[in-house]
Amino acid sequence: MKKTKTINSILWILQGLLALVFLLDGSLEAFMPIGTLAHLFPWVSAVPPVLIRVIGVCELLGVIGILVPPLVRILPWLAIGAASGFLLVVASGAILHLLRHEYGVIGVNLVLFLLAALVVYGRVALAPFPKGSFAPGISKTTAL
Repeated sequence: MKKTKTINSILWILQGLLALVFLLDGSLEAFMPIGTLAHLFPWVSAVPPVLIRVIGVCELLGVIGILVPPLVRILPWLAIGAASGFLLVVASGAILHLLRHEYGVIGVNLVLFLLAALVVYGRVALAPFPKGSFAPGISKTTAL
């Protein structure tokens, strides 16, 4: 039981870390002017602007999905879907960087891929969300 609590806490930390990274990245991609974004990220010039905006919005939705459903105990499995979406985004990004010979930034994609994969595996196999689960430190009595 204690081992599961520890794993659950680690998974919450990973979910929070992923949320923070994708909140920043998604906000930039969704709202920053494309010209300014192109100065920060060279790959922007190779992707249609509308696709950059769609990716940014999807990342922001993923941030909501990885945290909010399990916190409010409504469809907590959506966090697994959000983490899986992050897997697709960073894998696609890594492929784009490979095609553009931008090998120096692929490490970031690999780290994010591993973190998201750990969340998916952890929430499916190691510490799944039980029915009626709350975040660590929140019990039914304190939440209601």
